Amino acid sequence: MDFSNHHGRIQAEIEDERGQTNSKLQGTAALKQLEAILPKLEVEKTTAKKDAIARTMSAFKLADNYREFELEIRFPDGDKITFKSNK
Repeated sequence: MDFSNHHGRIQAEIEDERGQTNSKLQGTAALKQLEAILPKLEVEKTTAKKDAIARTMSAFKLADNYREFELEIRFPDGDKITFKSNK
């Protein structure tokens, strides 16, 4: 998932590589789906890695059987946090 909002210019993309069929949404279709998910994410600069991963998995309704996980968030003030995990 990639979502950016630069001064009101919004770009969204979702690529799902799980299962046997890969899917990719861009633009309005991706944005519509993300508008329902992103408010549930609730990850802030001070969120612990374990909590950020759990909240992301819950918001996106993902199973806990991932091999690799990466979450990068850039905040409006320019700060960036990255959470990575391998199983």
